[in-house]
Amino acid sequence: MKKAVAENDMLSPAQKEDLATADVGTTISVKVRYIPDNTLSHNDDKAYDFSFIANPENDASYLGGQEQLYSYLAESAIDDIPENSIDGYNVVAIKFTINEKGEVVNPHVLESAYQGFEDEAIEKTLIEAIRKMPNWKPAAYTNGTKASQEFVLFVGNLKSCLINTVNTRRD
Repeated sequence: MKKAVAENDMLSPAQKEDLATADVGTTISVKVRYIPDNTLSHNDDKAYDFSFIANPENDASYLGGQEQLYSYLAESAIDDIPENSIDGYNVVAIKFTINEKGEVVNPHVLESAYQGFEDEAIEKTLIEAIRKMPNWKPAAYTNGTKASQEFVLFVGNLKSCLINTVNTRRD
C-alpha cells in the first residue's frame, strides 16, 4: 500500500505519481483533513474520506461499434434462444473480461440469490457466443497502457428488479 501526503489543497507530486501509476481496478482511498475557514473563534479539525477505483480513460470497445456488437450477439446467440423461454422477471447475466490483448476471457454465469430461472442450454449458448467473439480494442490509459476490463451481458427482462440482485462485483 502506498501513501502520499500533501500540505495543502493541491495534490503533491507523489500523489500525482501514485494516481498516474495505479493499476486498473485499484481502490484509491483519499483522506482529507482540514480546519474550516469561517468566522468562528474555534474550529475543530474536520475530516472527509472517500474512495474510488482507478479505471482507464478509454473503455474497451467492440471493433465494429455497438451496433455490430448487437448484431453479432443476435446472430450468434439471441436469435437461437426460443422466444418466451426467458419469461416473467427472469434474467441471465454473463460476466466476462476483455484482457489487455483485447481477448475475451473467463465468461461465466453470474448467480442471483433470487434467481429462479436456470436453463443450461441458454446459458451455454450465451457463453459460447461470448467466448467466440472477435477481439476487442482493449481498455487503455491516455499514456497507451492497455488494461483489462470487465463487462456483464444481461439477457431477459431488462426491467426486472432481479438485475439488482445479481452479484456483479469482482469474483
